[in-house]
Amino acid sequence: MINQQGTSRRNSLRCSALVCLIAVGATGFAFPDSVAQAQPSIFWGQTFEDRISKAGAGGLSPTPIVSFPQADDVVDIAVDEAAAKIYWAQIFEDRILRADLDGSNVEILVSFPDADGITALALDPAAGHLYWAQTFNDRIMRSNLNGSNPVVILESPDVADVLALNIDATGGKLYWGEGFDDRIRRANLDGSVIQEIVGFPNVSGLVDISIDPAGQQVYWAQTFNDRIRRTNFAGTSIATILETPDTNLVVAVEYSPTLGKLYWTQNSDDSIRRANPDGSSPEELLSFPTVNQPVALLVASPSSGPQTIPAASTWGMLALLLTVMAGGTAVLISSSGRGQQVGTSFRRHE
Repeated sequence: MINQQGTSRRNSLRCSALVCLIAVGATGFAFPDSVAQAQPSIFWGQTFEDRISKAGAGGLSPTPIVSFPQADDVVDIAVDEAAAKIYWAQIFEDRILRADLDGSNVEILVSFPDADGITALALDPAAGHLYWAQTFNDRIMRSNLNGSNPVVILESPDVADVLALNIDATGGKLYWGEGFDDRIRRANLDGSVIQEIVGFPNVSGLVDISIDPAGQQVYWAQTFNDRIRRTNFAGTSIATILETPDTNLVVAVEYSPTLGKLYWTQNSDDSIRRANPDGSSPEELLSFPTVNQPVALLVASPSSGPQTIPAASTWGMLALLLTVMAGGTAVLISSSGRGQQVGTSFRRHE
């Protein structure tokens, strides 16, 4: 004998679910941020027209984000992936700003005299910190992400002519490159325990650095022989991975752990290029006039926020779920092409 109370309850649940699914089918379904798929993008700053732009990691769909007067003489950029914010430092008025990734909601975070002669920028979003280097008193400064509570963490004679900053948040280290002494150094995130990784003559005419924390590698671009070089964190395995004619007047270098690729910009032909981490398979992604006098480069995968499945796609989900609710089975095809049987049944109480 079938339990009538259980049957009524199941029918009620089915009807409620049906109403919800029909509503979803008509309007689409929004997934939370944790499900949204963030796509890697290239971000670059350039002096021509004073603008910051982005494109797909393969160079597709280049789009300006911020331009003059919000961006004026940009020297470096950084992205907070989780918050989907872009930060930039500029020489004009000595200030650091941030905005949404579409260029809206521009905020001035730090300005003169807290910032004076900015040369480089880095973020540690997990700790809530913003770092920058400046020529005034040869300092490396730190503040909260909103620019509040600025403090000096390193200054002359411990640092001189800092041109690049990188953060290894997992390892708790700050990396920087110095042009005056042609060297790459690191310290704890509070500026303590300074260590030199590599210096002259292995570094000559340094212009930028990038790190691979997982692989424990430091990459740097230099003007001498137009080279991009790398070494391990101990500074004991130094190698040239790219040089002229593959590189020419390199101004920025960026390693992408997500993509396992090394990116760089060069002023000789106003281009953005990439290669494998060992320098093999170099290719041009973007060129003039899309790129014009580049000065800063970043590859990041910022959160794209909630994503909505269109209504047409949701009707397929509706049919599948109704089949399952009816006690049957269905095959769910994933994005990888694999099928998985899904289904359920309601127990009958005799």
